[in-house]
Amino acid sequence: MLSCCAVSQVSPSQTLGFDLTDAVKVSLCGMVFCFRVHPGQVESLNKDLKNCKRQKTSPISEKPLTQQDIRQFQKKSASVPQATVDRLVVDFIINDLQPFSLVEKPSFQNLIKGLQPERSVIGRKSVMRTIEENYQKMKTALINKMSNVTYVCTTADAWTARNRLFGGQHVDIDTDSSEDDIPMDFTEVASFLDQAEESEVMYHLPHHHRCACHTLNLIASKDVEAAESDKTFKAVSRAAFGKCQAIFNKQSRSSLASDTVKEKLGRLLVVPNSTRWNSVYQALECITSLEEKQEGIFDALCDTLEMPSFRQTEMTFIKEFCEVMKPVCQALDILQGEKTASLGFLLPTITCLREKLHDKKISGNLRYCVSLVDALLAGISKRFGRLFQDNDYILASILHPRFKLSWIKCTEDKQKAVTLFKELVTSSQSEGSSDESEHRSSEEDNDEKGFFDSLATVGKTTSINEAERFIAQEPTSTASMLDQRFLKPLFIKYNTALPASAAVERLFSIGGQIFVPNRANISDANFERQLLLKVNKGLITYL
Repeated sequence: MLSCCAVSQVSPSQTLGFDLTDAVKVSLCGMVFCFRVHPGQVESLNKDLKNCKRQKTSPISEKPLTQQDIRQFQKKSASVPQATVDRLVVDFIINDLQPFSLVEKPSFQNLIKGLQPERSVIGRKSVMRTIEENYQKMKTALINKMSNVTYVCTTADAWTARNRLFGGQHVDIDTDSSEDDIPMDFTEVASFLDQAEESEVMYHLPHHHRCACHTLNLIASKDVEAAESDKTFKAVSRAAFGKCQAIFNKQSRSSLASDTVKEKLGRLLVVPNSTRWNSVYQALECITSLEEKQEGIFDALCDTLEMPSFRQTEMTFIKEFCEVMKPVCQALDILQGEKTASLGFLLPTITCLREKLHDKKISGNLRYCVSLVDALLAGISKRFGRLFQDNDYILASILHPRFKLSWIKCTEDKQKAVTLFKELVTSSQSEGSSDESEHRSSEEDNDEKGFFDSLATVGKTTSINEAERFIAQEPTSTASMLDQRFLKPLFIKYNTALPASAAVERLFSIGGQIFVPNRANISDANFERQLLLKVNKGLITYL
């Protein structure tokens, strides 16, 4: 829109030096524009501009920008509802394992008031009531979730802390029952078996499966002592381990030595812990990695700490020890993992471990630790050898799509495994069709009974063909098992959770963070609620 316009004709002498016989000067909003116009259109242009609506105001009519006061911003900002504040506080207490009295502390109350001045802080009684409600919701959700599964694997263990005993027990109940809480009677096993002997009734306890992780840890800590039968290994290992332990003791017992270690190495050393698996390997691996980055760094550290330095043979031994023990630690990490916790992982993992150790032995690169490899292989054969003859373990590995028969190297053993697998598929198919055949036979007339039995072999042939096709395919992911109609139930049945205490150890680790010295008087009920709500957060949405 044109405003404040004026048009006048310009003479040639006013055209900045260029030839402009018929020029017009237009004043627009304080700015002057000159352009050529046909002489006959000057008056018409002037008339049109005069007829335009004149406005005295500026085209952009906005108020000048001013800095906003913080109080005005808080009034305009959206306020969080009180229910959301309470939920977030309870969530923080549960997930961060905070004491329930946190809401009574003035600093925490000031924090909430500073963030949301219009909201109040939830009281301690309300926190306990909300936690109890969430606990019941979680319990109900777990019961509903487990009622839809066919097989359940249980793990039980116990631990002590501050002169109190904590234990967990899971009881497998009839999932078809409509009641949530089923009354249970607890009886000592010894008295129960005594009564069974008097009544001449035979009872058998379930087959005991040892913890695979603990068994492998025993191999790495106890069975390796057989390597000291080699005098060279015994001399070098004791000298190297003795100097390493001396540095660990210095760092742990002296603050001055700890500062010296951090100054010289740029970090503190990893100190072995008898309750943590792989801790010895991790401690020695830390030493070798630092020595590789800067050769001779431990000589300077030992001189500063006034300790004997490492000889070249001792440092070479430590590197060889880490090289040999690395696959053992990798296997241990696999067996105690959460995503690889099925029973089908055990035999393939032990098979690969034996192959890796055997390859290191025949490589010719080991100077001091050949006897260590022999001790590890002997320990694996002694503690895990019988499992390779257990049909349950074999079938669990075959049914796992990631392994199938790839872990079996011997042709004879592989043929036996295929036969065992086909027998399992045939027997499971027969058991699955028995109920259906009984129902069908009850509806048949006497004249038809047994006449169509020959047609039932078609189903058996189909299941065998699917089993052969499954074995012939290359190992794939677990998701491919969903397409196998006959094999999926078998996979779920045999690939139960791996016998390992690692999952329970993780639970106890979280429990140790709750049962700290300043919360030693927490009740058993509150301890259980906070612990279970914490560990089941990723499984169930209870808030």
